[in-house]
Amino acid sequence: MKKHTKKMPKKRRMSAVIRSYRDTIFRMIFKNKRELLVLYNAVNGTHYTNLDDLQITTLENAIYMNMKNDVSCMLDMRMNLYEHQSTVNPNMPLRDLFYIARLSDSFEVSGEVNLELTAVQLNINPGYNEELKKGCPTLYQYVCYVEKVRKNKETMPIDVAVKKAVDDCIKEDILKEFLLKNKSEMIQVSIFEYDEEKHKKFLREEGFEDGLERGRAEAIIELLEEMGDVSDALREAILSEKDISVLKKWNKLVAKADSIEDFLKVINYNN
Repeated sequence: MKKHTKKMPKKRRMSAVIRSYRDTIFRMIFKNKRELLVLYNAVNGTHYTNLDDLQITTLENAIYMNMKNDVSCMLDMRMNLYEHQSTVNPNMPLRDLFYIARLSDSFEVSGEVNLELTAVQLNINPGYNEELKKGCPTLYQYVCYVEKVRKNKETMPIDVAVKKAVDDCIKEDILKEFLLKNKSEMIQVSIFEYDEEKHKKFLREEGFEDGLERGRAEAIIELLEEMGDVSDALREAILSEKDISVLKKWNKLVAKADSIEDFLKVINYNN
């Protein structure tokens, strides 16, 4: 989870986005403004109560694999971006910076702008940061649901594990209202999330993640995906680039590009 401070002046119309990706369970729950405000207070140790004070600034195209797992808001001129990751991700600050850079395109900025960015990773597994979860009961219940799925899948197929976790949570009054309203979608998304995580684990075990270089390459692809469909050839070209100086240059260029075609021209890409 991350906290940001940036002056955000007059807002202008945001560009069209691609909506072909799924929300994660975390995002399904916390894109609700009331739930997001409670999460904000729990993380920041604040006590805001007026929903009108909170402005949701989530980008529809900040993507994790094929899932959207981020929620973003601004309150008291502070930008906050929250993501739930199953493992520690050292590239969080870099991902965060590109998120803010892309979001700032939606605002008219004049004069000097100062940005202070802090990335904080919080362990919300059972037994960790219990005070945080006490301050946000829905986050606690979300963790309970995730833990039930984890334990169930040790002894049963993932589809059965998810369905049993959902049924048990409803009986135990855990996310009950949310589950009853979204039961079918919840089951489908949970199964899909598990498959995505299994795929990521496979990539790690096979040695395809190359630290900072991989993180920069993925950040470039995420920004390109906001502009349109990224071809398999282009994706592979970016991921296979190991020169960190080249990736740094591409990072800057893609942030300034208005389209994929513009980006391809400035890097002299031919395929």
